[in-house]
Amino acid sequence: EGLTVVPESPYPDPVGSDRTYFPDLPPNALLQAVGYRHDGGILAAVGNFWEKGEVFFRLTVAGLDERQAYAVLDPEGRRLFAAAAGDAHTGADLARGVLLHAGALRWAFFTVEPYRADGDYGDRVGPDAVRAAMAERLPVIAAAAERERALDAKSAAENRRSELRTMTQGGLSCQPGEAAGEQTLTFAAGDNRLVLSLDGMAVKQ
Repeated sequence: EGLTVVPESPYPDPVGSDRTYFPDLPPNALLQAVGYRHDGGILAAVGNFWEKGEVFFRLTVAGLDERQAYAVLDPEGRRLFAAAAGDAHTGADLARGVLLHAGALRWAFFTVEPYRADGDYGDRVGPDAVRAAMAERLPVIAAAAERERALDAKSAAENRRSELRTMTQGGLSCQPGEAAGEQTLTFAAGDNRLVLSLDGMAVKQ
């Protein structure tokens, strides 16, 4: 549906951004979104997979009629997220994005549908109110994000300090090595051998 979400408040980097150990796995953002066509509108499901903090994000929807008026709704809370100049957003407004919110470790659902002047949309929430809520909660969100960055940095430093060593126990052994430019571990027991690449722990032999 041409739907994207971008964090506006401090937020952790995508999982897997460190390509050292799993270079073939793409990074996965903790903020995910998917859109579905529904009754002439769009249902946007936004998942915040950061368990330590909430997020304020900009939801953009491309491909809508630029001059058509749309209502952006929280159907569960019966709230209308209004534009600065009125209740409705144009398709051009939505291509630039609207500021919304999702709590920690939860899904938030929004609908984008053609605006009706006589629609019963519930409580009106203006953009200034959303920005004010973000400003009020920013210190707590920023502190949580900084703790995440510190933990990630500590984990990365510990991984860089790790070393591969030969280990034996009874008839079992583990021997580090290299094959075709890849670090490997060879496990041996009697005449049996298993060679693993450290690139994703793939079985090589």
